[in-house]
Amino acid sequence: MNYKILPMDIECYPNYLLIGIKDTRGQYHLIDSPEGLDFFFPYLDNIVFAGYNSVNYDSVILDYVLTYYKTKSWDRIVKDCHKLTVNLIEKGHSRFQIRSSWNIEPLSNHLDLIFYNMNMGLKELGIRMHHDLLDTLPIDPTKELTPDEIQTIRKYNMNDLDITEKLLNEVQSRQVEAKRNLIDSFEL
Repeated sequence: MNYKILPMDIECYPNYLLIGIKDTRGQYHLIDSPEGLDFFFPYLDNIVFAGYNSVNYDSVILDYVLTYYKTKSWDRIVKDCHKLTVNLIEKGHSRFQIRSSWNIEPLSNHLDLIFYNMNMGLKELGIRMHHDLLDTLPIDPTKELTPDEIQTIRKYNMNDLDITEKLLNEVQSRQVEAKRNLIDSFEL
């Protein structure tokens, strides 16, 4: 199967939802409306999204959006995604509970990079990879964003995509090296 692995990260606020994707040419796709989804939807079978803790959070939110973006208003989706975020992060509901109770279709494929580095957070890994800008979420996720704050969150998301891309490249190079060592060891 011919597919691309693309870094993806989601930011969710009561009045704003951002799905950030970085393509193989290094371009950022900052989706905060249904029109941006229309661009990616036809290619979903050929994309694997890479994120950090994405199976437990980002995949649930993205699949909710993909399940309902043609049948619900964007404002309703943003509000619902914020409720999902609260349930997943603050209340600790499992992704299985959420997917079942909200009738969320599994429409996207994900590679969760947390499985390769379970002892550290994304920012700690960014330090180890000598990433230039390390920032925690700059605005409380329960706050409604102003237009200026939306721009701040967009920049924050792009930086997280850069860190995720570095981590993805590191994981891929380690896997390739492990396969080479196996081939050399067994003279395959």
